[in-house]
Amino acid sequence: YIQDFYSQMSTVFGDQEIVSDLRTAADGETDGAGALKTVLNAYAGQLGVFYNEAEARLRRGESR
Repeated sequence: YIQDFYSQMSTVFGDQEIVSDLRTAADGETDGAGALKTVLNAYAGQLGVFYNEAEARLRRGESR
């Protein structure tokens, strides 16, 4: 599992577009954390981030 995680993070953060978007969001922002959150939300699917249990079940192909 941990190797899959490292591989996924390497793939996502190896993408220069994502890294550039994160750097741009942080530069000169008064609310840097909010700007980074906006960018990370845009890439949530690629990062495997699930916002709630229902969405997580849906992505796993499970039902209640």
